[in-house]
Amino acid sequence: ITIPTAAEYPSLNLAQAALVVCYELFVAQGMLPDGRLPDLPVGRRAERPANQAELQQMFGALQEGLERISFFKGTRPPEAIMRALSTALGRAFLDRREARLFQAIGYEIRNYIDRNEVNGKS
Repeated sequence: ITIPTAAEYPSLNLAQAALVVCYELFVAQGMLPDGRLPDLPVGRRAERPANQAELQQMFGALQEGLERISFFKGTRPPEAIMRALSTALGRAFLDRREARLFQAIGYEIRNYIDRNEVNGKS
């Protein structure tokens, strides 16, 4: 196999060469009769993306639930932990249903603690 390169960069490392060969195999295998590549599948979301208000409600419920189980102990302040959670979950681009699921987790933690306090369990 020969992979053409620029004269000023005449060689590829093994990972680069493998990437180019795999790409060319993918293109050759999936080419449409007119020479175009087929569109890649696009994921389908059942819900629209969560808006800012829904995300804030979600984080509020999670924070309340985590506070109820004394999650925020140690040297890191609750704001730092919630900021890390916000960053991590923000990268997921949650839809409305997913945000509601996390919100429900926070509420259920709170409700579980409330039920056990009423029943004399701690």
